[in-house]
Amino acid sequence: IPPPPLHSSVESRGGGGMGAVARNAAPLCRYYSKMCDADNHAVREAACQGVAELAQKVGQHPLYADYLSPYVNMLLQALLMCFHDESWPVRDEACLACGTFCIAYAEECRPELPTLFERWTEQLTDQIWSVREDAACALGDAVTAYGPEMLEKVLAVIRKSLPAAKDQPPMSREEYKKLQNDVSAHTGNQVYSCGSLAPKLRKGGAGRIG
Repeated sequence: IPPPPLHSSVESRGGGGMGAVARNAAPLCRYYSKMCDADNHAVREAACQGVAELAQKVGQHPLYADYLSPYVNMLLQALLMCFHDESWPVRDEACLACGTFCIAYAEECRPELPTLFERWTEQLTDQIWSVREDAACALGDAVTAYGPEMLEKVLAVIRKSLPAAKDQPPMSREEYKKLQNDVSAHTGNQVYSCGSLAPKLRKGGAGRIG
């Protein structure tokens, strides 16, 4: 079903930049999906950011949201693939983007919700603290989108996982600082970067997830 014509009021005639994006949603979404599978991990990260911006700005706009709706599933599949990326910034951006999509297109995202919930909760145990933090933010977005049904699922994860913090060995601030400066504790371990200057990392490549 073709989308309705662009709103023709004086306020939105032509639509400016957002109207241009809405009119060209089909090729833009195909391009972003393709870039989520690019060879360069920095490109994949930027693509996930671009997809999130589509959901945030176009998907939550009262005049233009319908233009993006037919392509939500295609974009979600691209993001789900990025959850398995070797580059943590890519995983991080994909995680946040999916939460943003749930707020903008709750019903369109509902068929993938079980898979999304599984991916988000997996990210809660990632080695990178910011990935864990943004997974929690994405779960918060899901609670905003789906209300009590999602809240109960999130609370169940919290009740199960939070007490595990007690199993971690105690460490004073002095011991923590000593560990940070211990060369032998860090030699030979995997090195994580902010992304763009790191060596090329392998993409998820898992195709459709779930």
